[in-house]
Amino acid sequence: MRRKESSFRPPSPYLPPRDLCLFDPKKDGLLPTPVDERGVVDSQELIHMVKTTVDPSYQWTSPYNDVHHTHWPGNRYKHTPNAEINPNEFRNLATNKLYVPRIFHNWTHKITEPPPVPSDEVMYYQIEAQRVALALFRTVRSSRKLSRLKTISDEELETRLIEQFDSFNDTVETAKKMPPEFQVIDLSNYQPRSYEDMFRLGAELGKTATASRVLRQVTRPIAV
Repeated sequence: MRRKESSFRPPSPYLPPRDLCLFDPKKDGLLPTPVDERGVVDSQELIHMVKTTVDPSYQWTSPYNDVHHTHWPGNRYKHTPNAEINPNEFRNLATNKLYVPRIFHNWTHKITEPPPVPSDEVMYYQIEAQRVALALFRTVRSSRKLSRLKTISDEELETRLIEQFDSFNDTVETAKKMPPEFQVIDLSNYQPRSYEDMFRLGAELGKTATASRVLRQVTRPIAV
């Protein structure tokens, strides 16, 4: 006689423990991924929503951390490098990626629906805004390196910093022409008058233009 297979399945080491889960996608259905008025995923709201589906006592420590693309699956965002709009570039913008514990990553995919693909216009402007922000950040970083060099004269340093400052100001003016809802930071009233003004903005840009976000938002306790 053939043995009847057990319906028991051991808990997965790559998902939250079942007894701490407050949500069952098989019974409750998938949760819509939160998006803002542009159709871009609201990362802060996504993190909060996913955390509320598991007991607040749970620690999201994982064997490793990795990147969650907030716009998924990848096959919806084709790589078209020669086109005016490259959906794959949009998907891989730093602002559309989260660096999270692997268990959080797995659980997010298990309980949420893929977000709708934003319009071509939205993807275009977000790509351009990120490029401008990155150009500003790189100019500031290059200028800081110049200011620390000990192998050039004061006169040469001043000349090269003026060139960098002029380039920075030109890029700021380009950034101001972007629709406000796509600007990485608000530059509407920003008028750099010195190198220090430029360096201060560079520090702020560095938080948004170059890196995926943010482990601590996941691992810190949820506010009740």
